[in-house]
Amino acid sequence: MPAPAGALRVTGQTADTVELAGENTYVYPDGSTQREARSFTVQMQDGQPRIVASGFRGVLQAR
Repeated sequence: MPAPAGALRVTGQTADTVELAGENTYVYPDGSTQREARSFTVQMQDGQPRIVASGFRGVLQAR
């Protein structure tokens, strides 16, 4: 079953990092939107999860 729209998917994991893939939706002042695929790297820092890297993967729906 595919993940719900906007859900994050785990694409990799080590002892101290988690790699995720997901989508961002940007809303512009004219009301148009654009959806983009992104990757995220999360690490625990000082006991808190922190996004330490994020990368653009492509446009899913152009504005």
